[in-house]
Amino acid sequence: MSISVVAAKDFLIKNNIKNNKAIAFHLLFSVLQTGTPLSTLKTFLQNIPDPWASPLLVSLTPLDNIITYSELEAVFVKQTLEENIRDKENSFFSLEKFRKFFSSDEKKNILKALQNNNVERALVYFEKLHNTDKLSLSFWEKIARERLEFETICKNIFLEFCKKDTL
Repeated sequence: MSISVVAAKDFLIKNNIKNNKAIAFHLLFSVLQTGTPLSTLKTFLQNIPDPWASPLLVSLTPLDNIITYSELEAVFVKQTLEENIRDKENSFFSLEKFRKFFSSDEKKNILKALQNNNVERALVYFEKLHNTDKLSLSFWEKIARERLEFETICKNIFLEFCKKDTL
């Protein structure tokens, strides 16, 4: 479903605003759903002369990379396990310890929210974790907040696109 930068540039030759918006829409959707590199979208937007492209590019500038929900979930589980293993370095790591470590309601709720593609809810539960857990999961929090920021940007863009023209 991802559109390559080369294909996108071919559409630019026509310099048709509706085509550019349609491509940007599909690229935004692709970044959200499949984890297409955000750099692909940024490169595409840099080459669009249309007035709506520049503010969109500026809004995306602070973001480095957007990952999928399954990747967010994997990072959360991996960081949680790494912290548990560090704490129990000299002891045998068993399935029972794994279950106990994920037994907190907040951690279960974070995983459930991620499985339901709701990063905002996951971050609400993250805030309820103990400070030590928050510290050990700080990398996950950073990428989750970037994902939420990107989703908010996309939502506003989709609404703006729908106001002016139909794609």
